[in-house]
Amino acid sequence: MLTRYKPIPNIALLETAAQIRQAMRKGNMAEAVNLFHQTAEKESASLFETFAEAQQQYESKRIGIEEWWRKQVQTCQSILGTGCMLETEMRETPSSQIKAGILQLLHKHKTEQALAMCEGFGDDYLLLHAQLYAAKNEGGSGLIESEYFEATKSKVNDALEALMGQIPEPTPRRGFWYKVMRLFG
Repeated sequence: MLTRYKPIPNIALLETAAQIRQAMRKGNMAEAVNLFHQTAEKESASLFETFAEAQQQYESKRIGIEEWWRKQVQTCQSILGTGCMLETEMRETPSSQIKAGILQLLHKHKTEQALAMCEGFGDDYLLLHAQLYAAKNEGGSGLIESEYFEATKSKVNDALEALMGQIPEPTPRRGFWYKVMRLFG
């Protein structure tokens, strides 16, 4: 639930940015929006209002869970795209060993463990974490069916695999069987 705080411009940027990212990582978008609103960044008031309106629409059942999640992700992206957040983003690059470990976990459908290994790799990974945990938080409270959480988890798996650079481009096959198959296709 959102709480209207009076913006406090003297909040330490590094500390607040870390707290905002941690709230997103936990799937607690309301806390992230509240913390961002306290920074008094020029975008903070409008993002706070947009999020509050979307939350109200969801709670009054004027929008469904998919639209609500979409709006939460858009809000996260908007917050992460502001100057104060871009200045504090840490972008490590996963080593080939870490990538291999993450991919192994993804192939075993251990998405949460794979995302835990991505904590320092930038805001693209953070958004995936936020999506998964927002879905998990909603699912845990009985608001969505487990199939929908699993669908979200699958999408996060695919996106994480793509970020790891492991989805190969389709290569045209030019062998004998390819030519035969083209004749019958």
